[in-house]
Amino acid sequence: MKKDVWIVLVGIIGAGALVIFIQLSNKYTQDEFVNTHPMSDQQQIDIKVIEVAKLEAERRGYTLENSKIMVSRSGTTASVSFLEKDQQEGVRGSTIGIAGPGLQIDVDTITLAVIKSHFIR
Repeated sequence: MKKDVWIVLVGIIGAGALVIFIQLSNKYTQDEFVNTHPMSDQQQIDIKVIEVAKLEAERRGYTLENSKIMVSRSGTTASVSFLEKDQQEGVRGSTIGIAGPGLQIDVDTITLAVIKSHFIR
């Protein structure tokens, strides 16, 4: 009886490990992932807005290498904030609740035009 329980237990663990291995080894390329996981209209708009904001940030000379991206919306305006990842609260230039400093860019979600941009201290 104990031997049968151990055999079943080993079989369940082995099958579970095989399923996990198959899932981990099945890596998608970006195109395959997008085709199998379609984005909503809002997500597609957010991607376009981030791309426009990225171009504006580069135009203003802001380095995006070590930035965290936050997007917020109000009506037809999307605010994209590029914030320093490594900034710690209490360090000069940091703000409470935001990991600033950084750059905030407001983009019209209909025309994809930059409305305004400013640096965050």
